[in-house]
Amino acid sequence: MSEKIGGAEGTKLDEDYIHCEKQIDIMSKLFSEIIIKTQEYLQPNPTTRAKLATLNTFNKIQGKGVAPPYPQPEGQLGECMLKYGNELGPDSLYGECLVQAGNSFKSMEDIKYNMEDQVKGAFIEPIRGIQGFELKEINFHRKKLEGRRLDFDCKKRRRENNPQAVKALEDEVNVAEKKFQESKVLAETAMVNFLASDFEHISALAEFVDAQANYYRQASEIMENLRKTLLEKKDEAKARGRQTHIPKPVQITRTLSGDMNAKNGLNSPQPQSKSPVGDLAAQILFFGEINEIMPVFAFMTLFFDPHKLELLLKRQYSNASGSEMPLVSVFQCFNVEHQVLCGGKLAGFDSTSNHDPSVRLYHVSEPLIPPE
Repeated sequence: MSEKIGGAEGTKLDEDYIHCEKQIDIMSKLFSEIIIKTQEYLQPNPTTRAKLATLNTFNKIQGKGVAPPYPQPEGQLGECMLKYGNELGPDSLYGECLVQAGNSFKSMEDIKYNMEDQVKGAFIEPIRGIQGFELKEINFHRKKLEGRRLDFDCKKRRRENNPQAVKALEDEVNVAEKKFQESKVLAETAMVNFLASDFEHISALAEFVDAQANYYRQASEIMENLRKTLLEKKDEAKARGRQTHIPKPVQITRTLSGDMNAKNGLNSPQPQSKSPVGDLAAQILFFGEINEIMPVFAFMTLFFDPHKLELLLKRQYSNASGSEMPLVSVFQCFNVEHQVLCGGKLAGFDSTSNHDPSVRLYHVSEPLIPPE
């Protein structure tokens, strides 16, 4: 105490002991920081780490099990790929590739958990054991040595300041010196033995590196297999090419004017006569002839499903002057029990039509109903 307050010079320790103390201080800081950095390396998200640590603490207090493991980003990415790959369905080649990639990343998650377990068991836990036992014991001896050194210096200084009581204080000084020497031997021996245990320290570090090597080797194999699979799927997609797709028309229920009037209360609904080929109103074009030279087209309304018709451009005709022009010729009917071609009386040519001028439309002068 007098050494700290009065600035009195205390007993100095040898250079070897001071060097050992410096090395031990470095090792203590190293182990404390390397545990933190290793945990950050294995589990980078600080918020998630804090939540899991808090949850583990509460579970221990309440006697519950351990908290769920740290969510690996590889596993989260794999779950995302699996979810949408399965939603795309087996008919989607891209969806199939997403499922393959998702399974690979889930495998990456599994081997990463195994790597974490190996690192914790073979690297972090041994370091914590060193902190909790060996370094703790060394620091205990160091503090005890420091206390006995102060006691020895105090009694030695009191003997020097009391010449009349030199003989009475001599025994106290000798006892204090003996204890000081004993503590110095114990502290220095513990530090030297610890610093000489490089084999154990290097072995723990080697276990950490071995866990990393195993993880990256297995991860490389998983990714290489996935890469080969995706290359095969890419070639398959290239060979398949783009499939031709014909959009289907929207099914629209058409309402006749009589039905609309009935809904509006203008007249009572009338029962509709059914055609042998369908219940929906559709428009078709059919052949008719005005004279022996020029075939023409008429415009007619029939009860027919418009989704079973396909308009084809397939015919030309020559007019009286010999010039040629394309015309819409026929509707093809698909999946119909009765294909009906009706004739009728034709009125004059409609020159005000908004249709393509190359298509000549004629009015039907009388409604045409397919025969029963």
